[in-house]
Amino acid sequence: MAKQNSKSSHSKLINKSELSSKLDSVAKNVANRGLFFTAKQKTSTYSVIDVKTSKPVFVDIMSEDIAYRISACLNKTPIKNLPEVIPKYKYVLSQYDELLLKHYNDIMVYSNTINTTTDEFRLMVAESRLELSTAILKNLINKIVSKIIITR
Repeated sequence: MAKQNSKSSHSKLINKSELSSKLDSVAKNVANRGLFFTAKQKTSTYSVIDVKTSKPVFVDIMSEDIAYRISACLNKTPIKNLPEVIPKYKYVLSQYDELLLKHYNDIMVYSNTINTTTDEFRLMVAESRLELSTAILKNLINKIVSKIIITR
C-alpha cells in the first residue's frame, strides 16, 4: 500500500474570525497602495498607467526596464507619498531624456548603415559606433533605474 507524502488539508479547521481579520488587513494594505502597470505604445515607447483613473502618469518612456521599474516602485509607494514621488521620477527622466533619445537614434542610424552600405570602411566604423552607443545606452538605463528608488 502506498504511503501518503503530505498531510490532508482537511485535518485543520479554519477559524473564521482569524480568516476575516487577515482578509481585512490584506484589503487595507491594498487600499493604501496605488496600482500602476506598464503598457507599450504604438510608437515603441512605454507608458505607466494608473489603474484607478485609467490615465497615463508617465508617457513616452524609451526603455522597458525603466518603465517596469517606475511601475514597480509606484505600486510599492503609499498613496499619500505619490504626489511627492511622481515629480521626482519625472525629473530623473527629464535629466537623461535627450541622451537616451540621441543614442536610440544613433543605434538606428548605425544599424541602417550596416545593413545598406557596401563600403567596408563605413561598415567597420558603423559597427564600432553601434557597439559604443549600445554600451552608453545600457549604462544610461542602469543609471536611471538606480536613481528610481522605492519611497516608503
